[in-house]
Amino acid sequence: IQLQYVNGFDGTKPNQYTAAPFATGKTDTVVAYIRVNMKGYELFDPAKHKVGIRGSFATSNWGTTIIMKAEKPFANGGQGNYSDPDKFYSVPIYWKKSFLDTASVGAKNMTFKFVIHNINAPVTEDWSLMVDNQDINQYGFTMPSKDTTVYWKWYGGSFSPPVGKDTVTVKFRVDLSTATAAKGFKAGDTVIVKSGLDITAGAVYIDTLKKVGVTGAIYESANRVIAGVAAGKALNYQYYSLYNLTEIREIFYDFDYTGTDNKAERRKFLVPTKNTTYTIADTSVFVDNMRRRPTFQSKAKLARNVNVTFTCDLRPAYYHVSIGDSIFAIQSSYKTLTIADKDSIYKFGVWINGPAVGGWGNTNGDWGNGLRENLAKKMWDDGTHGDKVSGDRIYSLSVKFYKDSANNTAGQVFKFGLGAGDNEAGKGGFGNNHVRNIDDADTIATIAEDFGSINPKYYRAWDYTKHTTGVDRIENVIPVVYELSQNYPNPFNPTTTINYAIPTAGLVSLKIYNILGQEVAQLVNAVQVAGAYQATFNASTLSSGVYFYKIESGKFSSIKKMMLLK
Repeated sequence: IQLQYVNGFDGTKPNQYTAAPFATGKTDTVVAYIRVNMKGYELFDPAKHKVGIRGSFATSNWGTTIIMKAEKPFANGGQGNYSDPDKFYSVPIYWKKSFLDTASVGAKNMTFKFVIHNINAPVTEDWSLMVDNQDINQYGFTMPSKDTTVYWKWYGGSFSPPVGKDTVTVKFRVDLSTATAAKGFKAGDTVIVKSGLDITAGAVYIDTLKKVGVTGAIYESANRVIAGVAAGKALNYQYYSLYNLTEIREIFYDFDYTGTDNKAERRKFLVPTKNTTYTIADTSVFVDNMRRRPTFQSKAKLARNVNVTFTCDLRPAYYHVSIGDSIFAIQSSYKTLTIADKDSIYKFGVWINGPAVGGWGNTNGDWGNGLRENLAKKMWDDGTHGDKVSGDRIYSLSVKFYKDSANNTAGQVFKFGLGAGDNEAGKGGFGNNHVRNIDDADTIATIAEDFGSINPKYYRAWDYTKHTTGVDRIENVIPVVYELSQNYPNPFNPTTTINYAIPTAGLVSLKIYNILGQEVAQLVNAVQVAGAYQATFNASTLSSGVYFYKIESGKFSSIKKMMLLK
């Protein structure tokens, strides 16, 4: 079909419909010209950002961005609500006709998505380091046998001007102690909040948060009057830290989101009533709470070479299947890998994938059989490869990070997969990954994770905040006395194991307290049969110091001390 560019009359032709599609002018090459309209993404700044595409092109792959160029202003100076010339970006993608003549129909089916980088970022930048990418808004077309221009897309999938006419006043308050403990924020750093995102207000409002008091980690903004909101509908907002003037979006995923907008699933929101004043307190310690404390990926370079041991506790998967649920692989090529038998969890084993261990792909594929054959990404529970205790169902892999290498950023991205399948995030969520920061204060560090913690509501049989179900019976014999063993290792960072024994069935309580006597975690609060048990405590969200653990069962009570050193 003939192509009409919006207001594209160049002053020399009488009819803008006469313009031909973008063409190569070559007989052995075919081109697809791809265009995007950036008006749908209000935070895009050409002075700070660059836009491109990644996809399954014969000339590229999903790990490299093909940068798009801004189109020239319309020759006649025309402009409309949706056709601002400075909002369109384009790029030609070329194929040899010989490829199209010999390729199967399936090979001609191309898929791609749009991405945004900081202006100086490399085109091979990891997904998590990008300013934004469209995880769900993926497009596809079958490559034709002649030159064509693909109908342009909105960045973000769609665009609608704000329709709200209401006004609210909001103060934002956050607790940054978790972000500080996780090495993603430090005193003196700047944190901002953007409200009205995704055209949920008449404009995007940006406020800098200031520390409240001398001690502690509470930050808050001044009261912000937000106009153009729609009462009863979501007002989206997000926290960002600043590193070398680069904005780093908080690590957040809305586990209750059921829509298809990849931006909305990563936004915090308020559903306001007009003319109301709110104080939003994002201070919760619970990892599945919408108002949980923000954390940030560190973009700082490593200060030294660090040997990092990644650990993955598989018990959440075991408990998930134990209550009758299944674990599904989410990528279409591996959806046949479904785990519904709890006894198969440990037989399948676990692999780690992602930029932290060399990238998502390998010579044989991202997930499934190809990854299963990659022993460099396989995790172990046999006392080797950094694993401390054989058979404790906590799998490990040691990875060396070099401060002078390409992968020398403290913030790392990864995901686990049972049987090497992409199955950790539940039934969906390609972009839902672990994002953790390496503690480079020493040459040895540990990043301890629970399987499924990137979607804790899906793996609901496991309490990721307090580990209330993270206990296994380790002996079949019945003890003759109550006993609470010293934790090991001790000192520890950040996980440790606590063994105890009860000779009589009954209610068991095992709690962790800080030096002030405040409860910080509850490992057990359940009726248990007589036996010997093993509990794992993950203190990744706590600060270094002395802690106490106390067991109570029947008339038995015992307290022991342990030391967390980070």
